[in-house]
Amino acid sequence: MDPDTTKLSRHPLVQARYPATLEKAEIQAASFDCAYAIYVFEHVQQEREFLQAASRVLKPGGSLFFITPNGYHYFAAIAALLGNLGVQRKVLALIRPEQLVAEYHYPALYRLNRPDTLRKLGQEFGFDRFEFRYSEQFWEFACYFPGPLKTFPWLWERMVEVTRQEYLLGNLIGRMIKTGKPS
Repeated sequence: MDPDTTKLSRHPLVQARYPATLEKAEIQAASFDCAYAIYVFEHVQQEREFLQAASRVLKPGGSLFFITPNGYHYFAAIAALLGNLGVQRKVLALIRPEQLVAEYHYPALYRLNRPDTLRKLGQEFGFDRFEFRYSEQFWEFACYFPGPLKTFPWLWERMVEVTRQEYLLGNLIGRMIKTGKPS
């Protein structure tokens, strides 16, 4: 499933294709044991509708796996602020090649990227177990910093390591499990 039909058509092994967002896809209820969202949550416009749709298509006991920029990380906080100000794409074009921005940038809203938000909203739509992990690689964020400013992501990682505050790393990885026993 992808609203971008060109990208969706590139996957030769996919047997069923849904050219839509999860909220609008015509998928039978309780169709899947698991679903995954790789760097999708930060783009979701209607978080309740998205989680309701995810719960609807999962079987009881089914899992929604995801990875998204962590809302407690400086990168997501800055990007969300730039989005709220309406300058996210303009700033990105200043620090990244224009072709890369044109091909890969989708507006990021960062409404669904904090464990507390996911737990609260997930429970509204039938998810009752949650697992969260965090990760970060220097190169993921250093590419957004010019010259000597590239040391900032390195210093951030060291600070997190020293203080053992893993929840401040750049990626939030998780699993939300739908209420009920697997069928």
